[in-house]
Amino acid sequence: MTSRLAVLLLLAATLTIPARPRLSRADDAPAAARPTDEARRASKRHFERGKTAFALGQFKDALRHYEAAYKAAALPRLLFNIGQCHANMKNYERALFSFQKYLDEVPNASNRAEVERYIRDIERERDADRAAQRALEPNLVPSKPERTPVYKRWWFIAGTAAVVAAAATTATIRLWPDGGCQTDACLDFDE
Repeated sequence: MTSRLAVLLLLAATLTIPARPRLSRADDAPAAARPTDEARRASKRHFERGKTAFALGQFKDALRHYEAAYKAAALPRLLFNIGQCHANMKNYERALFSFQKYLDEVPNASNRAEVERYIRDIERERDADRAAQRALEPNLVPSKPERTPVYKRWWFIAGTAAVVAAAATTATIRLWPDGGCQTDACLDFDE
């Protein structure tokens, strides 16, 4: 009795485990995920425009067309072209992402060794650019703040002005003891 129960449980477990999807070719997507003919035509038009722009060195336009082609029909081989555009525009992280995504989606790509070499070259170039950028940055060690000379500080200027005013007042009183009146026209209020 227990062996029959074990067989039934094993059979039930086998039927409930989902089947593993088989690995497929790059353009071999499940029927539900395959692009329609119209989407393929739109993708092809964008691809051709991207290819022309890339040949002319207009990488930004080429990227725009390759991305539109990928959006129309998500064909993994377009990721390679997108990576090339980003690499030429020195968008290192985006290029690395696109190339890696391409290799993930097309594990048996015929140009895998070439793409892996591109990835290594881009990583080297990115690291060299970062090192050069760091060398150009100013030294981040805080230096002593430059001190304002004493004669330019507000308190020195205000104090000096006060001393000059006091000296001028004292000089006026000492030089003109009669209040500064030097002419006969001055009237004395005591008279």
